[in-house]
Amino acid sequence: MSQRQKKKLVNEGVARLKAKPGWDPAAFKGKTPTEQLRDLHQAQRTLETAAEAETCDACTAARAATDDPTALCDAHLEAALGFR
Repeated sequence: MSQRQKKKLVNEGVARLKAKPGWDPAAFKGKTPTEQLRDLHQAQRTLETAAEAETCDACTAARAATDDPTALCDAHLEAALGFR
């Protein structure tokens, strides 16, 4: 395949992608460093809270009372949501 044919093939593929609804690379904006840091902090907080909730008696009681395996006590729910 010649360079010209390769370039044409690539350009056709790009045109097909750009023609898809909702796909506009010019309008795409990544997350700001602040947003990335906030998301990372939230993920860490969620992991820590989940680990603590496994051994928490109040969380165990909340799970038993609600039949929800993801239920948390008030303190751990606040921590997971970032209120403390």
